[in-house]
Amino acid sequence: MKRFSTFLAGGLVLTAFMLACSNELENPEVDITKVRCSISPIDVEEDFATGFLDTLNASKATFSGANFLWSEGDRIGIVPNKGSQIYFAVTDGAGTSTASFDGGDWAMKSTGTFYAYYPLYPDIFLSKDRVSVSFAGQAQTGNNNNLHAGDFWTLYSGATTAVGNTLTFAFNHLTSFFKTYVTVPAGTYTKITFSAPSEIFIEDGYFDVSTETPVIVGTTMTNELSLDLQDVTFEDETELTGFLVVAPVAIAGIPITVTVYKEGEPVYEYTLIKANDMAAAKTYAFRATALTPVVSSVAEANALFADGATSVAISEPMTDDETIVLPDTSEPVTISFPTTESESTLTVTYPSNAGSYPSTLSITGPESADLDIHTPNSTVTVNGVSYNLITSRTAANTCIIAENVTVNTLGQYLHHCRKCNCQYAEGDSRRCTGLWYSGDYRPIRR
Repeated sequence: MKRFSTFLAGGLVLTAFMLACSNELENPEVDITKVRCSISPIDVEEDFATGFLDTLNASKATFSGANFLWSEGDRIGIVPNKGSQIYFAVTDGAGTSTASFDGGDWAMKSTGTFYAYYPLYPDIFLSKDRVSVSFAGQAQTGNNNNLHAGDFWTLYSGATTAVGNTLTFAFNHLTSFFKTYVTVPAGTYTKITFSAPSEIFIEDGYFDVSTETPVIVGTTMTNELSLDLQDVTFEDETELTGFLVVAPVAIAGIPITVTVYKEGEPVYEYTLIKANDMAAAKTYAFRATALTPVVSSVAEANALFADGATSVAISEPMTDDETIVLPDTSEPVTISFPTTESESTLTVTYPSNAGSYPSTLSITGPESADLDIHTPNSTVTVNGVSYNLITSRTAANTCIIAENVTVNTLGQYLHHCRKCNCQYAEGDSRRCTGLWYSGDYRPIRR
């Protein structure tokens, strides 16, 4: 397994000595007997924002890069332009950034063109245009430890020809890190998940090592990536740091929610948004500025709001109509909830004796049947994927439905889509995504 040192950026030099094979592979040209490889350092861009779409606040941090250390048994795959792949295993230099690799009784013809990649996919009939990768099953042992990443971190080297008896590869990266920074109280923590409103993450995929700039193509997509935690127990309040290897995907403007599990149960979450899409060879930080408690029901959420909480996440789906009663506060309030049953309605309203009202309200749901918002003194932003029906009575012109959200049917008071400039009547069943405005009892016009 490849090891990552998070304090020193540097190159990686691999020297591989291969034994000549039997007479059947005898080559009148010079046989390749030496392989050298170099690797570029990880770039750093820890810039996930700390707010929702209308209040982006970029967060920057520095990270010194990574020095890759080989372990005994690590194997690289070398694929010729014609013929089957050959693999080479570490024989000397484990635990360092310089190692020797031995291909056993194999030799390569110096007249060929070769590509290389890591980690090895053990198939002698591997096609160079379909090298498989998977990011499922990642488990971190201990806090702030990235030793597990070597089984998932993906490298490639483009077309290379031999000079004399030496073949030299320059490895580049195809993957990146998600890195969490979240301060948690004492306890045993068992998992961290990263979730999006839709299936944007790559769980399984492949890449073409023979192209000039390979990219990972997803074959299995998911809305959630998971990092299991082992031996992560704190006796006092501590910053929990986790590393997850990910394939770069388009995530600009999409809320990414980090959920922290304690003894198998979700207990905290926080949501961040990135302004740009991902790129390979970068570390993206998810630094929590405030944690949202996770509860299983609307009743528990209402109890927290009654005690003054301003942010709550509901983990269990609703099966009946439910009403969320907001806190008596002028502070911003956020709510997130999972998919509801098809005939359920979630109503959001103020307490009957409210003396103040949230200045802003952010509602996020992956998919919901009906959403009924009764908050005439608050500006509301609706995030997520799709809603069957939204009825909203908010402050004039201030019900904002994000661009990535689809609404099947407009309810009362929702009339205008700024994105496509459509005018809608109440009950209109046409589909549209964009920024919706609600107001009084008339369409909102520019």
